[in-house]
Amino acid sequence: MYQQNSTLKKVLPYLFFSSLAIVTCLLLMEVTASKSTFPHADKVVHIILFLGLSSMGALAFPQHKIQVFIGLAFYGVLTEVLQHFITFTRHASLLDWISDVVGILLCISIIRVLNQTKPT
Repeated sequence: MYQQNSTLKKVLPYLFFSSLAIVTCLLLMEVTASKSTFPHADKVVHIILFLGLSSMGALAFPQHKIQVFIGLAFYGVLTEVLQHFITFTRHASLLDWISDVVGILLCISIIRVLNQTKPT
């Protein structure tokens, strides 16, 4: 993708797993009912979160991007199931998981475009 310096290569996995922990907390914390600024704003949030996680995972583990993407798709399912069973104010949503997958697919698309446009 591009040349990373050795310090960044060492730090990226820690940043990825830290981000994963933060996103887990965000997805599993109790929420109060609020009016969003537009319909389905939560789906956009899911897309952005998983686009970010996928991007960071692809940078942290460039030789294992496919495994990162598949793992994040399963992680999305897991967080939805956990929302159903361990929270009182959240529920499992197939549309939320689909939004997670859309974020992952956006990352894959961006990587493909970047790889096609890089100089040879």
